[in-house]
Amino acid sequence: MARVFNWLIGVLFGAAAMLLSHAGAAQPLRIFAAGSLTAAFTEMAQAFPAPLGSVAAPVFGPSGLLRQRIEHGELADILASADMAQPRALAREQAGRLVVMFTRNRLCALGRSSVGMTQDNLLDRLLNPAVRLATSTPGADPGGDYAWAVFARAEVVHPGARAILEAKAMKLVGGPNTPPPSFQAMAPSRACSWPIMQTSCSAIAAGPAR
Repeated sequence: MARVFNWLIGVLFGAAAMLLSHAGAAQPLRIFAAGSLTAAFTEMAQAFPAPLGSVAAPVFGPSGLLRQRIEHGELADILASADMAQPRALAREQAGRLVVMFTRNRLCALGRSSVGMTQDNLLDRLLNPAVRLATSTPGADPGGDYAWAVFARAEVVHPGARAILEAKAMKLVGGPNTPPPSFQAMAPSRACSWPIMQTSCSAIAAGPAR
């Protein structure tokens, strides 16, 4: 983790140095980053040794929606996405954009203890008609895209699983009209009507101790 942190610091420093070297008044470094990177980028912004005003407050949100904002004209020097598809789409549209993979994430299933979910019975629990399932929003947030990819892989071991899972999955977060992915928004509780949530493991790790 320290190596990744130091590497990102180097990227930010290099980008800021290029901006500050421009003739005339330099604009602050503008960072758009996936919500799962909030803690890491907030720490980097605080630790970055740049003059006051050289780095704007990072903008966090679902990577697909951030890409759309950039496509619609908002300015960003760095898009730290939760997948490779969003930055690659921007790179295809705008010459000179560099795409670099700097870290990885995993998909986790977060569920109530009453569901009795294990690694061995996860698919059976997901397919159970009595069990409700929530995901992030595919297309807008990579967490949703990853969940849909899992549904497609489930089809291999259980014919018909993909259609069942896609039909029952509630797109709870990560869309244009839903809350951004966060532990508080996704954690199953007694007040929620759904007992299982598929999300990125970093979102779970960022939540409160349980």
